[in-house]
Order: sequence, then C-alpha cells, then structure tokens
Amino acid sequence: MADQLATVSKRRLVDQVGKLTYVDVRKVEHVVKIQLGLLGKVLSA
Repeated sequence: MADQLATVSKRRLVDQVGKLTYVDVRKVEHVVKIQLGLLGKVLSA
C-alpha cells in the first residue's frame, strides 16, 4: 500500500480499468482510516 493519500477529480477518471471486490474495498477503507489516524490496527494480508 501507499504511504500517502491523494485526491483526483472525478472529471479525470475517464476509463474504467477494472473492479475491486468487496473485500478489496474494505481493505482500502481500512488503510485510509489508518492513514487518517482513525484506527491503529492493520489487517493481516
């Protein structure tokens, strides 16, 4: 995972490259919460 967060305008997101599974979305949400200091634990891979 990355160690920094960045935002992107929805207008720049033109083509869909792929899809995330529900589990992958949950992992991304978890890591974002860690980066924002909302959680302290890391999920095991």
